[in-house]
Amino acid sequence: MSVGEIRIPEDRDIHGGETFEATIRLLHWPGLDEIIRVGRTWRIQEGHQLVATGRILEMLAPVWPGT
Repeated sequence: MSVGEIRIPEDRDIHGGETFEATIRLLHWPGLDEIIRVGRTWRIQEGHQLVATGRILEMLAPVWPGT
């Protein structure tokens, strides 16, 4: 499990069954590099509630605070 952030524009509604492409920023933690890869499916949860599933399409270079 990892903690992250998905930013969706305020003027955009997403409905069940709809496909949406977004950039997700994950907080780095030990072991993350070994499990994240293009093609992997991902559960997106709020607490214990599943709110979406996703598939990793592309890996972007890490961004560190202050850079």
